Amino acid sequence: HAVGFSPSQLRKIFRGENLQIVYCGLSIGLGAGLIGLLPMFWVNDQNISWFSLLGFAFSLSFVAYACTVIAVRFGLKSISLNNLRDE
Repeated sequence: HAVGFSPSQLRKIFRGENLQIVYCGLSIGLGAGLIGLLPMFWVNDQNISWFSLLGFAFSLSFVAYACTVIAVRFGLKSISLNNLRDE
């Protein structure tokens, strides 16, 4: 095991690090998208479906989480634990 960590501990560490990066990127992107919608609110009196917007954000977060879990699971299988020890 790499530096005393079991494979399940390594998966947890890698998944946590990758999820932080993914969710920071998603929050920046969603924030920029909401800022991009502000002019529509000022010019038009149209209402936006907040339910649809939240549904999109949650589904995007779920897909990002699932893809991260799958990437970590398959990525750790291909990484040699000896390579991790050498870092």
